[in-house]
Amino acid sequence: MIKFFADTTRDLVIWGSKDIVKAFGDFRDDLTELPNNQDPANILATVEDLLFAIRKDLGHQHIGTKRGDILRLYINDLPLHFPQHNK
Repeated sequence: MIKFFADTTRDLVIWGSKDIVKAFGDFRDDLTELPNNQDPANILATVEDLLFAIRKDLGHQHIGTKRGDILRLYINDLPLHFPQHNK
């Protein structure tokens, strides 16, 4: 995991947009705050923010996209973490 973060950080410094750099930094901060920050919804939201930043960098627009739209592709019990998410 240390190698992954070191390699990814190096690559993002060179290639990442400011949105991706910020989202990856937030993701990394949330992971380093474990076990103090064990709110699954917060961690999942940070992961989704990173995915949104990656998609934006690739040219995708997020008009009409809301929290949980990407996460529901990976997480079967999303309503447990984001009860406000409507399919």
